[in-house]
Amino acid sequence: GGTLKILALASSNPNYIYAGDYYNLYRTSDGGTTWINITAGLPVTTSAITYLAVSNTNPLNIWITLSGYSDGNKVFNSTDGGSSWTNISGTLSNVPVDCIVYLNNSNDEVFIGTDFGVYYRNSSMSDWTAYDNGLPHVIVNELEIQYATHKLRAATYGRGLWETEISFAGVSVPEINTDNTLGIYPNPAKGIFEIKSNNNKIQNIKISNALGEKIVESVIDNEQTTVDLTGNAKGIYFVQIIDEKKNITNKKVIIQ
Repeated sequence: GGTLKILALASSNPNYIYAGDYYNLYRTSDGGTTWINITAGLPVTTSAITYLAVSNTNPLNIWITLSGYSDGNKVFNSTDGGSSWTNISGTLSNVPVDCIVYLNNSNDEVFIGTDFGVYYRNSSMSDWTAYDNGLPHVIVNELEIQYATHKLRAATYGRGLWETEISFAGVSVPEINTDNTLGIYPNPAKGIFEIKSNNNKIQNIKISNALGEKIVESVIDNEQTTVDLTGNAKGIYFVQIIDEKKNITNKKVIIQ
């Protein structure tokens, strides 16, 4: 009967919806017919819930952000739809966290907007890192990802709108293409292109379109593979390659 401040739909399963106010959070897994309270484990006596993000591939993998000045209570993650929570605040400054956005089809890459700029983290990292080069240190009220251009856009309090290109590999993910050992040829391509490694065998490739939708996922065991996207729309596609040493490389390919 109160005023809802939080609302998020799981794109991978629309039966899962999350809703709440500043101090209570609820989940439905049957499209809204029944709801359960999933607030237990969150520090809502000292902080207020400000935002919720859901993985686009797992409706139970969620993140919430918290306002207030309770040190160490800034961001929580749950992999079971809120039945239990893990504090992933790390060493974030004791300022309110106002919003969060999840990068689709990623290594659980999330960006948060705080009262002092933007921070980034993925599942391979043990803490947050600043993602605010050139951005004023002001309140960031909203973050959105524009997948067609692969931009992260931020709405601030008093300093307007800002955008930056997302490094698809994230900040701390190791890459094997720093010395040009892996490439895509030709690029741009008419639809068919080759992925080639000079050092290690390619074990897995994933290709997503500009909307973050997975187009190709393939397991291979070779230094080179051919990809055919001729049946797909023209535009930018994002290619993630994992080699035999579990290094991750992320590249863009343009289909003309």
